[in-house]
Amino acid sequence: MFLATLVVSITYLFFNSFITKALPNISTSIIYVLGALSVIQLISIYFIFKWKKIGFYGVLGPAAISFVINVLYLGFSSAIRGLLGLMILYLLVRNKWNLFE
Repeated sequence: MFLATLVVSITYLFFNSFITKALPNISTSIIYVLGALSVIQLISIYFIFKWKKIGFYGVLGPAAISFVINVLYLGFSSAIRGLLGLMILYLLVRNKWNLFE
């Protein structure tokens, strides 16, 4: 999850011209917002590895905002696929939640 989010962050922040060519209806400012949300998720994933609850909540917030942006610009079916990682993360931490600080 960390590596995938790192690649997404780099793509949003430094190679956004590829995204605007593929999806011309998305503005550059929205792409930078998605890049910033990805950076927040990277930091949050670090805290998950440190067994901090704030890490899990830090992944939820940007995921919710990204979901809304994806619904508006890409459609509901594409947005649902973006939540797959979040569902996997929940399944992985739910039995270990009591170990988180």
